Amino acid sequence: MSIQRPALVPVPVPDPVPAPDPVSEPAAGPVCEPAAGPLFRIERGCPSPEELAALTAVLMAVTAGPGVAPDDTARKHQVVALWRRPERVTGFDGPRTWRAAA
Repeated sequence: MSIQRPALVPVPVPDPVPAPDPVSEPAAGPVCEPAAGPLFRIERGCPSPEELAALTAVLMAVTAGPGVAPDDTARKHQVVALWRRPERVTGFDGPRTWRAAA
């Protein structure tokens, strides 16, 4: 006894819509204008391109906000563990244990 499978019917595929050419066609939405001048300037010294890149990376990270963690490094370096083991928690030692801490 063999199982009869339905025949595959080709489905017509619509023609792809060409993407607009950004060079020949203007953008439909608002276009951001470039800044009139530099965003920051060097007051003293002559920084290397690597130093300027490092400064730019730091400024972008600071302006990104506190909630942005690109590779989640904040979770890797937590000081406090977010889990606990109840069997290792000591019980209450007594009403005068606060004196031992002083």
